[in-house]
Amino acid sequence: MSRIILLFACILSLVAPAPFTRADDVVRADHSLIISGHTEATKAGMAVLRRGGNAIDAFVTVSLSLGVTEPGNSGLGGKIALMYYDAKTKEVTFVAGLGQAAMNLPIEELIAKSADDRKRGYDAACVPALAATLEAAHKRWGTQPWKSLFDAPIKLAVDGFELTPLAAEMLAEFPTELDPEAARIYAPNGKHPPAGAVLKNPDLARTMQLLADGGADAFYHGETAQKIAAAMESHGGYLAADDFSAYKPRFLKPLSGTFHDYTIYSSAPPLSGGTTLIAALGALADMDWGRGRDAVQPRDARYIDSLCRVLQQIYPDVTRSAADAPDSLDRVAKILDPENLKELAKRAGSADPKKGALSINWPDRFDDLVMDDSAQASTTHLIIIDRTGNIVCATQSLGNHFGSGVVAPSTGVLLNNDMNNFAYATKQSINYVAGGKWPRSTMSPTIVLKNGKPYLVIGSPGGQRIPVGVLQVTLDVLQFNRPLQEAVNGPRFHLRRNASRNDPVNEVDLDQEFDHSFEEQLKKMGWATFRKDKGEFYFGAVNAAMFLPNGKILGVADQRRTGDAGGN
Repeated sequence: MSRIILLFACILSLVAPAPFTRADDVVRADHSLIISGHTEATKAGMAVLRRGGNAIDAFVTVSLSLGVTEPGNSGLGGKIALMYYDAKTKEVTFVAGLGQAAMNLPIEELIAKSADDRKRGYDAACVPALAATLEAAHKRWGTQPWKSLFDAPIKLAVDGFELTPLAAEMLAEFPTELDPEAARIYAPNGKHPPAGAVLKNPDLARTMQLLADGGADAFYHGETAQKIAAAMESHGGYLAADDFSAYKPRFLKPLSGTFHDYTIYSSAPPLSGGTTLIAALGALADMDWGRGRDAVQPRDARYIDSLCRVLQQIYPDVTRSAADAPDSLDRVAKILDPENLKELAKRAGSADPKKGALSINWPDRFDDLVMDDSAQASTTHLIIIDRTGNIVCATQSLGNHFGSGVVAPSTGVLLNNDMNNFAYATKQSINYVAGGKWPRSTMSPTIVLKNGKPYLVIGSPGGQRIPVGVLQVTLDVLQFNRPLQEAVNGPRFHLRRNASRNDPVNEVDLDQEFDHSFEEQLKKMGWATFRKDKGEFYFGAVNAAMFLPNGKILGVADQRRTGDAGGN
């Protein structure tokens, strides 16, 4: 009988497809490391480090290279959230570069539009933030000449790069009918380039050359801004030249919290992801996970039940508190107060999953919560550690996949669709749309210190799934000592955010890898479950780096996308 089973297993191994693995998804480095969404971007950044550049220098090169090689995920037309650890001062700084709404915004006209109409086109775009944020970070911390950091990304845009099967699959999501200028680049002759094709963007190369030669002024005060503003005027968009010239990124104190012996730093308002992450970890810190055979295991039914109960209590507080508003920091501080988190944990333990926290003053609608909740909520995350210990942990995005789907003629720059992330239905919302305002974002670049020293660096794309995905991997590592590669590539779940007080609050998305018997356990606990295929890119792609006891650095790029890890 055992021989028959063995023979059957051998046959299966011949006919069953091998799991998708790559040789470049894990790196063990002696002193420097880069994890990014594309091999060419990682290579370009490593070259900067090898010639003496620091983490910020490499960051400029990697960020711009990703805008070429992952055009639907991020770029000069988008936003960025940067967490930076300075090895010399031991300080962590958060640099927020979110898009900004036009100053003279016709609010009533916007409100009259459908959510779908606000998702694509010129009227979906905020002022792009990436170029200004890159320059501001480089001026403060960079060491190499600004212009020298553009050589690799410009060459990539001019010469092009070969599309991998997965990259071609993601590019196939580009809406060819939306904008002729964008289609000319990403779907020439109305067809998406197949795997193996070489994708070029000479217009973007020229825009980057202007930025290299003239700095951010060339983008926000010069030819690029003028071209985008002219296209806006021709196509019913809202941004004007004055909106570009007024843009500035913000240097902020990151949110911080503790989990046992660890200090967690993550994104501060107007972003909401860091609040969700730090509040959840704080509420889970005193939880009894059991011991021995009865102990909760990472990603088992009791684990997911516990996390979802806590998230149910946190979601409404974050919705009311984290946004671009004068009192947002004060509101968030109340959420993160240790006594509040203890009370929150108690409520979570006794709540009915089917009711959650709906009794606690929910507004009637939360229309902004689900705008970036589709599988197309696409973004990218990068991590850079240099030989002196400086750390860049950054998430950059266009909003939805391919952003607004439009490119101002001859710029090569895909514009974001961040107007999509405002609240429109509820004037009382802290995230209600307004001229000159930043729409909130769930981006959650995170740095964890242990005994005052860097221990874990982590972040992810994925829209509303970002803070929940980062939470799962962080908790697996800090609480359960799960190997980093296992934690990053293990199956994921996500507790959905309801769009109104009448919507279900107990809907949980599950990775296809979860066993069906496990799913039945969750249903008995009161959760409604929905399966998500890995091919949907729904759960993002957590990239993470860990400082090991032997002095080396372990980097892991999530296998769900085209991530790449490299190091020295």
